[in-house]
Amino acid sequence: MKLQAVICCLVTCLLFLLTGCRGNGGDSVAPQTSSISGVAAAGAPIFGSVTLRDSKGIERGPVVIDTDGSFSLDVQGLTPPFLLKATGSSGGQTYSLFSVATGTGTANINPFTSVILQLATTIEPETFYTNPALPSSPITSASLEAATRAVHSLLAPIFTKYGIADFSPLCGRYLANPDNKLDAVLDLIFFKVENGDLIIYNKMDGSILASGSLADTASITLDLTKFPDPEILIHIKQITQMLGSLRAVLNQGNQLTTASIEPFFIPDPHYGTSNSHTRAEDVASVLAIFGPGGTNPNGALRSIRNVRLINEQTGKYHSLGISKVYLLNFDFVHESGVVVHSNDVTLAKESSTEQWKYIGDPVGSIIGNNSGFIISFETGVISETFLIPEMPLDVSFVNVTTSTSSTSAP
Repeated sequence: MKLQAVICCLVTCLLFLLTGCRGNGGDSVAPQTSSISGVAAAGAPIFGSVTLRDSKGIERGPVVIDTDGSFSLDVQGLTPPFLLKATGSSGGQTYSLFSVATGTGTANINPFTSVILQLATTIEPETFYTNPALPSSPITSASLEAATRAVHSLLAPIFTKYGIADFSPLCGRYLANPDNKLDAVLDLIFFKVENGDLIIYNKMDGSILASGSLADTASITLDLTKFPDPEILIHIKQITQMLGSLRAVLNQGNQLTTASIEPFFIPDPHYGTSNSHTRAEDVASVLAIFGPGGTNPNGALRSIRNVRLINEQTGKYHSLGISKVYLLNFDFVHESGVVVHSNDVTLAKESSTEQWKYIGDPVGSIIGNNSGFIISFETGVISETFLIPEMPLDVSFVNVTTSTSSTSAP
């Protein structure tokens, strides 16, 4: 078994050595034929690109990150160690995340790897990446190992809370989807280093869960009672599975009917309204978009994924036959290569069926932001749409209430 595989298997004792993430390359000799690949994500995949800089300051890239967060860079002729930078958006937020590789093989890029890199070098990653004097950089096997151990020690209680048995953010098998608990946790919490302090935020309400000096991670106190309920990880996975079923239904095209759409909507009278539309109007608009003669120009959906929970709304829905409600959004990934971000929508877990379904505002009240998704073909009306390079711009989901050329659905 190669050294990389051996070390990556030692996750059960939470001692993950970054120096084992190198493949055939060494610390001081340039690889002959090699590449670095991995996943760039901050919970949801990052829509953007990855660049790499070697120890001599030579930069390669950018390469476009695929819709599942994967990327690959050819590093033939370059000299390790390598710094990696991913820039783009994820969950409606703009990110610049960093990572490091002491050789070829796997090197993921995520908030954990950014923290490890800064802890190992004591330099802000952006500054370190742009510094051309990389041969004198403080990247060493010892500093990387120490940084990884410190991060393991700090975050171990979090992963115990969320039932994560291993922690291999850099070179372990990593999928940016709810089946990977490590990734799902990044859908709930956010790491930020500011003025030398590591701050952990709750993504769902913006509250600070923990903070302290990055140089002294042992002094950071984690109050686990403040962290989101682990049940949310199960809900994210269930919602993703529901959206997978919805994708299959919407791809029926000319065979799509009202009857096939309605099971995805909470029945009246509990549905309420979404963007001032009734349940019947919302179902009809979905049919108008994806059904016979529909107005969707992007072709079949590859997937509906990258669920991002914004906040919980359960307390605002009383006696409506539901047990949980979230305000959230997600991405429509088309076979054509177009990726479209949905507007904020509201999904409820129906008590009688335990199925997740669309629900409007509570009857007689407005929760705000529940605008449904609206497909617009008006020139210049664009909202948070990411297109793979060289794909035509032909659709956008926008936050409007009326349009002569638009149809809407929750």
